[in-house]
Amino acid sequence: MQRFTFDELPTVLPILYQTFPPLAKYLSDTQIFSEEYRDYFRRYRWLKITNTITADFFQRVEELARLKGSAFFIFDSRNKILGEEYSDDAAIFFVDGMGVEYLNFIVADLATLGENFSVKYRVGFCNLPSVTELNKDFLQGRNVAADILDLDTLKHQTAPYPENILSELNFFDLLKEKILLALNSFKKIILCSDHGASRLAVIARKSDFDNVIDAENRTVYKSGRFADSFPDDEKIFPTALEFDGKIIFADYSRFTQRGSTGNEIHGGATLEEVLVPVITIQRTD
Repeated sequence: MQRFTFDELPTVLPILYQTFPPLAKYLSDTQIFSEEYRDYFRRYRWLKITNTITADFFQRVEELARLKGSAFFIFDSRNKILGEEYSDDAAIFFVDGMGVEYLNFIVADLATLGENFSVKYRVGFCNLPSVTELNKDFLQGRNVAADILDLDTLKHQTAPYPENILSELNFFDLLKEKILLALNSFKKIILCSDHGASRLAVIARKSDFDNVIDAENRTVYKSGRFADSFPDDEKIFPTALEFDGKIIFADYSRFTQRGSTGNEIHGGATLEEVLVPVITIQRTD
């Protein structure tokens, strides 16, 4: 079987649209970003699909991590965006674990709804650390049409590659029908998430790029992605940021912790874990 390279992706995409549309939609570009962020997620999705990690991407993640969060704090927060998009005739469609990597897939699907619907999308950063228990505050006091945990459940499983990828793509292929059904009851649906996740943070553990650090009596969370912080931790760990009493890795480093990681993990501060889409679907008729 022939293996394609990342540089051949523009040539491969038209073929995939004919043979495997869900994969083509996932790998396609997202226009909302500047070129720097578009390229990051292009490469991230490619590495996830090919189940690999490369030295140049690993270095890129590390360089972004040294910016201590400024790579995503340039965006509005997800909570701020929700506050601006929400109205009394709206309802929230919450999908656990839906990072911005899926934005193009979702928008491509929603584009087929027709002229009686408008679709608006924005990107924001979640609360830190990127865990569910800290990222459902924006649902309080608002209409919630759906609270879907299926995607996050798939990520926490240990299905063999490429079954894990196929399961995720199948989930998103069914999402549009659920949104259409909800639009029978509400004029506007806001599709959003608590956090994203990282496949590459798992792949790195089985490679030469694994950077595992002694927890030194810290309480560690989420497969080592963050821990309770000690004084001067942010100086000691240049690719981590300290936030609200926690030291959070923004690259693929990890503290030692027992247990399985699943297909993907979250809790860290890489772009794929922190950036989430907010998509507003509204009836225009």
